[in-house]
Amino acid sequence: MRQEENNLFFNNLKRVLRIFFLFLFFFTHSEILFSQYDTIKWVASWGDDINGDGESQNPYKTIQKALTELDSGTILFRVTENIDTFREEIIIDGKQNITIRGHGPGNRFVIFDGTSDLSDFIWTDQGNNIFKTTIDTTVWQLFLDGEEMVMARWPNAQFTDKSIYSWDKWAQGDESLSSNGTVVVDSEFYDMSTLSGTLDTAHAILNLGSFRTWNSKVDHTQENIFTYDRNIPDAQYKDKHHYFFVEGDFDLLDTINEWYHNPQTGELWVMTDGTNPNELEVKGKTSTYSIIIKNSNNITIENLFFFSSTIKVASSENIIIQDCNFAFPSTSKRMIGDLGTPDATSIGISGASNKVNNSIFRRNLFSYTDGDAIRVYGDNNRIENNIFQYIDYSVSELPGLMVSFYINGDKNIFTKNSISNVQASATLTPGERSEFSYNKVTKTGALQSDGSVFQGTRNYVADSKVHHNYIYNTPKLALRYDAPGDDPLAAGQRGKMYNNVAINTSGIMVKGDYHYIANNTVIGSYKNGMIILDEENSNSNTYTRNNLVDKLSGHRSISHYEDKDGDGFPDYPIPGTSSNNWNGWDSVKTNYNDELSIDNTIYSLIDSLTLMPLEGSPLIDRGKFIDSIPQEMVGTSPDIGAYEFGGELWQAGVEGWFPRHYPWSFMKNIPETILKSSNSNLHEDSTIIEITIKLINGAHNENIIINIDTINKIGFANYGRDWIFIYKNDTIYNPNKDLIWLKGEDSVSLNIHPVSDNIYEKDESLVAGISGISAITRIIPLSTGIYGTLYDDDPMPTASASFSIDSISENSETKNIKLMLSNPSNFDIKLGLSVEDSPFVPQDLAENKKDFLLDVDTLVFPALSTEKEFNITSIQDDEIESNELAVINIESEKDSIYLSVSVVIIDDEQTLPSINLSVSPSEIFEDGGITTVSASLSATYNKNVTVNLSMSGTASGDSTDYILDSQTITILAGDTIGSTTIFAVQDADDEGNETIILDIESVINGTENGLQQKIITIIDDDNSTPTPSVTLLVSPDTIPELDGSSTVYAILSSISNEDVTVSMSSSGTAAGEGEDYKLSSQIITVNAGDSLGTSTVSTINDNIEENDETIILDIISVINGYENGIQQKYITIIDDDKPLPLQIENKQILERIFPNPAKKKIRINSSKILNIKNITFIDFEGKIFKPKNIYINSSFTDVNISNLKNGIYILNIELDKEVLKVKVVIDR
Repeated sequence: MRQEENNLFFNNLKRVLRIFFLFLFFFTHSEILFSQYDTIKWVASWGDDINGDGESQNPYKTIQKALTELDSGTILFRVTENIDTFREEIIIDGKQNITIRGHGPGNRFVIFDGTSDLSDFIWTDQGNNIFKTTIDTTVWQLFLDGEEMVMARWPNAQFTDKSIYSWDKWAQGDESLSSNGTVVVDSEFYDMSTLSGTLDTAHAILNLGSFRTWNSKVDHTQENIFTYDRNIPDAQYKDKHHYFFVEGDFDLLDTINEWYHNPQTGELWVMTDGTNPNELEVKGKTSTYSIIIKNSNNITIENLFFFSSTIKVASSENIIIQDCNFAFPSTSKRMIGDLGTPDATSIGISGASNKVNNSIFRRNLFSYTDGDAIRVYGDNNRIENNIFQYIDYSVSELPGLMVSFYINGDKNIFTKNSISNVQASATLTPGERSEFSYNKVTKTGALQSDGSVFQGTRNYVADSKVHHNYIYNTPKLALRYDAPGDDPLAAGQRGKMYNNVAINTSGIMVKGDYHYIANNTVIGSYKNGMIILDEENSNSNTYTRNNLVDKLSGHRSISHYEDKDGDGFPDYPIPGTSSNNWNGWDSVKTNYNDELSIDNTIYSLIDSLTLMPLEGSPLIDRGKFIDSIPQEMVGTSPDIGAYEFGGELWQAGVEGWFPRHYPWSFMKNIPETILKSSNSNLHEDSTIIEITIKLINGAHNENIIINIDTINKIGFANYGRDWIFIYKNDTIYNPNKDLIWLKGEDSVSLNIHPVSDNIYEKDESLVAGISGISAITRIIPLSTGIYGTLYDDDPMPTASASFSIDSISENSETKNIKLMLSNPSNFDIKLGLSVEDSPFVPQDLAENKKDFLLDVDTLVFPALSTEKEFNITSIQDDEIESNELAVINIESEKDSIYLSVSVVIIDDEQTLPSINLSVSPSEIFEDGGITTVSASLSATYNKNVTVNLSMSGTASGDSTDYILDSQTITILAGDTIGSTTIFAVQDADDEGNETIILDIESVINGTENGLQQKIITIIDDDNSTPTPSVTLLVSPDTIPELDGSSTVYAILSSISNEDVTVSMSSSGTAAGEGEDYKLSSQIITVNAGDSLGTSTVSTINDNIEENDETIILDIISVINGYENGIQQKYITIIDDDKPLPLQIENKQILERIFPNPAKKKIRINSSKILNIKNITFIDFEGKIFKPKNIYINSSFTDVNISNLKNGIYILNIELDKEVLKVKVVIDR
């Protein structure tokens, strides 16, 4: 068995010593502090109610007297000895602003005792170690030397070995033979025929209702059968799980530590080990409540010890009960014949007028009850930071569903409590709109069937918040929403259950609807770990997400992966929305699933102690963010499970105080210890702390078991990683290990050694609780701790970057950059990423979100990690630019960490933009003519482009025939065009038409697109010979695709004595340049004296099915003439090709082209690797298009067609020796 299972008693002993020392001064000097502000009345058991005045030196004898004299203020206790005990019943009625305060940590204790001292009664020996006396009062609980005696019972059980809390000490009924009213005893377990006597006063504790148990008088007339008179409703009586025991009769008094009392005669019997009770302290319970508060406000009860007594509050507000110790606070009165519901600690009682609201019950220790622990009736109350242990050994006749904690009211909070060994089937019913959080619970429900730790039923489910609870080692369900979900107006809806841990339990069960079940960790479940039931229309709108579960199912016992019909779907799917859960296998069972290894698989993904995901675990960032519940998120998404990697290692259960368990050392002759320490501080690189613990009165006669309690939290030195104990030359790696102080030794030594590491931690608090308990008598002689500082000697980390190549291409390439810390840090390190934009960097800087993208703007190194990564991705554009430098500054505002990373982005438009010249118009008249010369770029450029022009021709510049505005055209960065202007100069010379010939002399940041020579004609208006106009004519205007030909005529209006030159341009749907046709010459020259000139259009045949196409001819310019209006002529080429089929042409090579129709991308699957030379698309107008980009793989080629418009295209795939053609449709 695990260590913790062998030491369950110590699980309650070991608590974190966080603020104990901080409060020590406060409580030690509380009398001085409060005397400055409050009205104070002093009380002491030796005081005087008649002659006392309530001052410190003349206190009252009773608290009740002090209350009568106090309208508001504080009651303090003048304790001159170690202990002051009060046995009065105090009633606080109609009071406000009253505090009753005992002493804080120290050696003064105030006890409220609900017993009467029976030591003066004379006991006589009755034989067989049974002793008898007669008392003048009625008692219903008996103590000998502080140990509780057992009411005489069958089968026998003991408090000393805790067997009274086990079903093993209950007899069983034969369910098949029993009926409601009659129990037939199953003698295979316990034989009732062994009992002697009539059992005429006996009663039975009957667990005959699964999660309900009743008390009843019995009539035992046969050996293994008896009847009972309790009227158990038939609907609540169950025919399974019958357990019972019998008590309350003198004939059952047959073993040590048992007692019996006859309240009518006052006779009292007890069986001892032979010791006469005359030699012992004997006490009997005679009072239920030491303090009753009603009709009051702002009452505080603190720092008191309650023995066999407790508190009841009703009809009050703002009550605080804190830092109190309750031993045996409540018990039943079955011994004196009262078989009803036992009294219990109550914050409010049943009835609307009896509610208690806005009150707090905190930092209290509750141990050893017969009956439930606490009842709450009211709203907005907090039960927080308490320890509850060994609650109830009979679990009979309890209120409600018979639970250990019964809460009835609205918006009550039950948080940070540690609970162990509570026996009712259901530990807690929470009230309406409740919060159940940060509780640590184990060993529940041992004495009833069914049940769960958190039992939400009907109205108690709606709007409840159940989170950050740690529940382990219990046969019951950890958490349960148990309400119908088919009525949207009913309860059972809108519950939130998140970040809970359930280990070695019956898991989590959810009914109802509209719940959020998220980020829970469930391991080692006895059946299914998380059950999201689809019963009564439950959970159709429930969200189940981010859970780490061993067995997730929609059925109570059948696994979710079960697929008996083999349809590939689970037989019991999770209803509602279920996603981002990890449950160890596929959605249905497969032959490699091994259910028995699921827990081992889970523990390979998480730290087995902290349950936090291990670094690199597939649980990290695999969850889904849920707006409706608070989620801690470190990274891009929440993790799966209850703990977030790099996040808070949250802890459940009590914190900030150290309990003093019963038996209280100050009540008995218990060995006392003193601790001496060589130092309170450690230096990581050098020192140690030597601790010596010495027994004041010499060696003890029993071994003392020493336990170490440490804190694993940010700001505190971590045991095992930062420091460690060495005990008797043995290094204690596990702080949960028991250290044995051998009997006969009067002292032991513990050495604290620092653990040297390279982790940057800053200076940390060094805190540990040290407790010890005697191995046999369970006496606690040691309860102390250490508090100091561990000084760190490790430097703050520095950061460096690692990446294979310090450049990326512009073509949307992603580069991964790894950042590394020189040494780990105990804290999260957050680094911000910013982009350098300083003008002083001596290189062109790339711009964020224009030239590149970063996938994150913040990097967080979780504690102890040293590596994180981010990506930089270049952004593709068509802009021609020089290579640019992306400079990324990485720095922490909180820590002194700075790093700069540079990546060169290599431009893939390496060709400079080409320049095209144009003039408009190309002919201007001498009288006021103006033309614009434009230079246009093939693509934008990130710098200015300068085009320098040169002029020639028959016209003279320098303002003789024309004026050029600027011989330089500048195209600004980011623009694509620039221009200059030519003005004709009027003169009277008869000189004929003259020409200006423009050429590009040079280009800065660009290239000339071929020969860009442009001719401008200045038409002379001084010529006596008229200038002819030019008319175009084509014949024929319709020609076939095969061997078609048409003549283009330029006809003059009159004969010219000069050559007339006509320059033409061609456009239209037909493609020139030798694809669809050839034009013999774009210039027609009409020789001087002639009236016309010609050029010829010849068609080129192809096998492409396409529409008829057109050639459009225009006059660009005329030298020694002018265009007769707009002379645009059309020639139609008649297509003679058959249409291609909408299919793959060569299936021996191409296997599949899909999708077709397509939207953004086409994939070409081929049977072999294709040596693709080019891929083009041709539309029905004959235009050729290139795709945006092409990605060629060994078995497929992806073609990006996002730049093509909707339509039908011929896909041409050009190989070495052939061109494959496929008709494709683009349809978005």
